[in-house]
Amino acid sequence: MSAMKPIPSKTPYNTRKPPTNYSNDRLIKVYCRIRPTDLESNCIKILNNEKIETHPPHSSLFKKSNVGKSMHYKFTNIFDKSTQQQTIFDEISLDLIKSALNGENALLFSYGVTGSGKTQYA
Repeated sequence: MSAMKPIPSKTPYNTRKPPTNYSNDRLIKVYCRIRPTDLESNCIKILNNEKIETHPPHSSLFKKSNVGKSMHYKFTNIFDKSTQQQTIFDEISLDLIKSALNGENALLFSYGVTGSGKTQYA
């Protein structure tokens, strides 16, 4: 069996364009879309357009063991359940598509548990 050989990139390294919107404080952007759930009002509180506070449900073992506490998370932007799909596309995807078409690297990664709406909402 022969050793695997790397496949060269179709775009030579010396012709790749540097990102046009390069900024040290925004190398990776992380967005949060709050999807409607029955537990939302009890578990997730949107503090502003960048921060959420989470609380474990009262029925969870985490909460019952008195280990559960509220946690704060910060994002580039948070979209609530009323945000239209077009608004999210315009803010997140449009610049990535333009960058990719200009020969720049771009990645959109959708993360969430099974059945959480990644395909429907991405």
